[in-house]
Amino acid sequence: WSADDRGRATKGAALAYLANTQMYLKDWTSAAKATTDLFALNKPKYELAADIHAPFSIKKKNDDDYKKENIFEVQYREKAGDNFYWGDVPNGGQLLAGSTSPRDVGNKWASWGGWGESMINKKLVDAYDPMDERRLQLVKLRGESYKGELMDTTMGPNDWGINEAAQKDVGYSTKYWLGNDGGILAPQNLPMMRFAEVLLNYAEIVFMQDNATEAYAQLNKVRARANVPALPVSADPATFMADLMRERRFELIFEPNLWFHYTRTGTAAAFLQTVHGITWQEKWSHFPIPDRERSVNPNLCSNGY
Repeated sequence: WSADDRGRATKGAALAYLANTQMYLKDWTSAAKATTDLFALNKPKYELAADIHAPFSIKKKNDDDYKKENIFEVQYREKAGDNFYWGDVPNGGQLLAGSTSPRDVGNKWASWGGWGESMINKKLVDAYDPMDERRLQLVKLRGESYKGELMDTTMGPNDWGINEAAQKDVGYSTKYWLGNDGGILAPQNLPMMRFAEVLLNYAEIVFMQDNATEAYAQLNKVRARANVPALPVSADPATFMADLMRERRFELIFEPNLWFHYTRTGTAAAFLQTVHGITWQEKWSHFPIPDRERSVNPNLCSNGY
């Protein structure tokens, strides 16, 4: 790519988000066409990466295994002197690596000692199949061994830092916590739309077109990559949606679209109540409208906030 075109969205990205938009509109025919058009692309040919951690890698950003799964991502540059809110830092980048690493794990294992701010609820950790590669590679409990791609040595059970997180019995995502990158901001790109999510979306699309067999075929491709058994086909809408949302939860934790799948499908209320004992509030379906915008346009309502 020339410098002028670098960073532009690809046709694959446009098709993936077009299908996602049609799902909101419940236009399943158009959503299916956008997705099959994406499947038909050859440059690149999108597929699931063989390495389950490849889509989140720093070192593999130019490898085929990385590029064939990541359809759209936020890119970060490495540039000395980029200004952050408390001063200059060694490189530009994102904060998820620091915030998802365990608190005070030490800069031997995570830049700036680890923040421990974004954790995984133990209920999700326990919900994974024990042989699920997403649990084995992308989620770690305190005290487990771990070696991110930027770590020279393996972190052992006693290397988890001096301060416990406020929430004691929790897991940590290793999608973004890869080890010490030498600065507070990591130069790791953040996937916004991966091929795995497209397959799960397509499963929903074809199920809504009364093709349960094809729906489970797509869902089970994602499970096969994670090394877990295929789910049996069910034409019951409640059973399918439970299977699909469970798979989205396992696959898309700490990725941007997971919550919106819950709200779009109307499954958020039951999930929060059943799993976490939290009573749903309808306003959570929407972003709050900023007060500044309401002062400019008094006809805007508060939509519950």
